[in-house]
Amino acid sequence: MRLSFNVDNYENIFKEVDAFFAHPNAEACNEALGGLIESKSKGVVIKLYLEDFKSFNEMFGYQSGGLLLREIACFLCRLEHADVYRPAGVEFVVILNGLSRVAAFRAIDSIIARFEKSWSINGLDCMCSVNVGMAFCPGPAASPSELMDQLSYAVIESAKKGPNHYVVFEEELRHRLYRMNAIARMIPAAIENGRLELRYRPTFNTHRQIFTRADSYMRLISGEFGIIQQAEFIPIAEESGLIYMISQYAVNKACELIARLIRDGVEFETIAVPISPIQFQQERFLSDVKAALNTNNVPADKLGFEVSQSVALNAFPASRARMFELSEMGIEIIFTEFGTGYSGIVNIMHLPVDAVKLERMMTWQIDNDPKGSKFVGGLIQIAKNLEISVIAEGVETANQVAVLKEYGCDYQQGFYYSPTLTPGELEEALLRRDLEA
Repeated sequence: MRLSFNVDNYENIFKEVDAFFAHPNAEACNEALGGLIESKSKGVVIKLYLEDFKSFNEMFGYQSGGLLLREIACFLCRLEHADVYRPAGVEFVVILNGLSRVAAFRAIDSIIARFEKSWSINGLDCMCSVNVGMAFCPGPAASPSELMDQLSYAVIESAKKGPNHYVVFEEELRHRLYRMNAIARMIPAAIENGRLELRYRPTFNTHRQIFTRADSYMRLISGEFGIIQQAEFIPIAEESGLIYMISQYAVNKACELIARLIRDGVEFETIAVPISPIQFQQERFLSDVKAALNTNNVPADKLGFEVSQSVALNAFPASRARMFELSEMGIEIIFTEFGTGYSGIVNIMHLPVDAVKLERMMTWQIDNDPKGSKFVGGLIQIAKNLEISVIAEGVETANQVAVLKEYGCDYQQGFYYSPTLTPGELEEALLRRDLEA
């Protein structure tokens, strides 16, 4: 349903606004966007996403939430030349017809300014934050769905700036969105054709003076973009629904490597794989893990799963239960991000954690902040008292090595010891017995 009014009295439009909210209509929004694209008319399209609206409903009640939505809709309808749509949920799309760029920026500034003030709902002053994406027409979008994708991407980018910001979808964002979509399309073929490369980061045991374990790191090899690091393509895979495919591929490859190392008589502790929270939510996850172990005939205690603490400590009960099931199978559970915003020591006590990874920024503190260095020592001692192993990431200097050894951190990983390695190179590293730290 479209809302387009130019009145001073909100009461005159409340009935139509209420009908508007009773039946959100993405189809009408798409038709309007299609007409705008086809006519090549001048204007601007704005998408607004209300932040934390679920929390607002829980705090003030759904009736107050509905009244807030109505107030916001009435405000948007009062913008000059505005057609307002609510395609879904707490999203609004506003088409400002015929506006120049200068007028469009004035309009977006007025929207942001309004959301920085409170809304009066049932006598209460309530704050509501918004993320805003904006696109000018005529533009590069050839269809309503493409234009909505562009607006959604701009909204995501605006959220990175914090509440009550906007981002305009222009040339730079267009290239980034193209790259993101291209990477999403190439992932399935990369897995099938072996262009999703697994490398391994070895971990040095300072007590035994040898490499004894490793964790996997993925790189996507693209003819168009070259080498794409996992920090870029993993979030894309999560957003596009491909993360389970990637993660299970990594589990299978790790099991193949474990089988190879055992067959070649290599002594090692575990080979670990990062696990996405999405995997824990899949009913088939446990059976797929068991299948990978059985197919390669490898013991479960040679496989490790790295889980982000920020995810694990806020996981659904079913996900936590799955961690215990994996642990009971013998799989090592490793929490990452230890020492950062989600240290969660108390929670760790109640989860099946075998090891924690000291985040590289904490390792960096050793060389740059005396107080931070003492904090690192305290974290390591706490973990040791809980009989949890500590793996220090990002070790790069001799001073870091010495201080970590003094604190009792026996497992260290980083460029001081080794870059990432191919499976063959990792086997050679695990076989070496002439290393010194």
